[in-house]
Amino acid sequence: MSKKLIYPNIEQNLSYINHTLGTPTDLLIRQFTLQNGTKCFVCGIRNLIQLEIITEHVIEPLLKSNIDLSHKLSNHIEQQIVELLSVTSVQNRDTLIEKLLQGSTLLFIDGVERGFALSYSNPKIRDITEPISDTVVRGPKEGFVELIEINLSMLRRRLRTPSLRVERLLLGETTKTETYLVYLENIANKEVLEELRIRLSRIKIDAILESNYVEEFIEDSPFSLFPSVANSERPDTVASRLLEGRIAILVDGTPMVLTVPHLWLESFQSAEDYYNKPYYSSFIRIVRFFSFIIATILPALYVSTGSYHQEFIPTDLLLTYAGSRDGVPFPLFLEVFILLLAFDFLKEAGLRMPKPIGEMVSVVGGLIIGQAAVNAGFVSAPTIIIVAISGIATYMLPSFSSITVILRFSYLVAAALLGFYGVMLVVCFLALHTSSLRSFGVPYMSPIFPSHFLEWRDFLTRFPLWAHRNRPKTLNPTQQIRQAKNQMPRKLKDD
Repeated sequence: MSKKLIYPNIEQNLSYINHTLGTPTDLLIRQFTLQNGTKCFVCGIRNLIQLEIITEHVIEPLLKSNIDLSHKLSNHIEQQIVELLSVTSVQNRDTLIEKLLQGSTLLFIDGVERGFALSYSNPKIRDITEPISDTVVRGPKEGFVELIEINLSMLRRRLRTPSLRVERLLLGETTKTETYLVYLENIANKEVLEELRIRLSRIKIDAILESNYVEEFIEDSPFSLFPSVANSERPDTVASRLLEGRIAILVDGTPMVLTVPHLWLESFQSAEDYYNKPYYSSFIRIVRFFSFIIATILPALYVSTGSYHQEFIPTDLLLTYAGSRDGVPFPLFLEVFILLLAFDFLKEAGLRMPKPIGEMVSVVGGLIIGQAAVNAGFVSAPTIIIVAISGIATYMLPSFSSITVILRFSYLVAAALLGFYGVMLVVCFLALHTSSLRSFGVPYMSPIFPSHFLEWRDFLTRFPLWAHRNRPKTLNPTQQIRQAKNQMPRKLKDD
């Protein structure tokens, strides 16, 4: 940034601001003269500042001030006059413009070769509510919002430790979007942290409007279906990941917070797993794992069995199946393909339309269209059941929903071409592909490939919290131990 110093004359400063911003209609300017004859002015962007507070705590105290010398007046501003505002003294014109666009109020005094950026933290934000994408029955009911300072305060309230570090970045040549790098200094892997800094510094783009803009620039395998960067809008989830040695990336303007490194197993975990008994949490995790298999492979297995491998179907079931398909004009593959597309049509329509109408379209539309299609003989009832089960299973894993859709159609095409052999070829390809993936140097499929059997305590099953003495070895945290030995609860002995 060039060193463009503040003009000593306020008229020149005002002219520079108007010229730089193009004389915007939402720029508020208030000029006033002090008792000693010194001219001053304040300016700010409408709806980003509170003019009443500026008037009460800046302009009125200055008008009452009887200090003669300008340099003493500027010191008086920093030390006494401004009570509720944060004051930053700046000598660079471009820095002041940057702070103006961020919502600060600028104060200029004639004869003083520096300006003052005044900020009052009372932004208008939406209420903190429960995240829509990751709801829980037991646990915190608050989620991140669009204001980055509020999101950071949520993390600080959960991680009250001096080792919590926050690094501020400005990304986007035009938007100058505030981005925070958050980590625990005594836990986070320093190599991963340095690599993340390098990747973020390489981002040269005009706009950062959402965290996905950052995600696509820092992920390890941009052409892979599987994400190497996790996201969450739950403060408790992000805090737990920081405690394991991960690093969070907060982007202003979005409630989605990124965390790295990201492992495949994280997609099957939920914050509520640690708020319930381990037996139930383990059961639900296994259900999620099988729901992923059902959502992706079930339609393909149905097509393979019905088209190539009828010998696997029991005789009674085969007769029922053949009777249900009697008169259906489409091949089995095309029938399933059309119904899966129709399911995605209804899902997207329900999401994009107003909520009351969207729920009616997705539920009533699915029932009416499905029943009418079966009665008309366009599709068979078993196909409706298979597609419905596969679609419902998709919602068990919200973070995998987009991947599941692509995998489902990939398996389906392979099944139509080669039957079970095609399905197994896709399974083998995906196993090899995911085994080769890395997330900031960490194997994506750990603790499966490579195997770390101790970490299976928190994989498909969840052991009691007192059994998790070490942090995940895969992440290579600086501080491996997370709790003392012998934390298992013990019963009191009877007298």
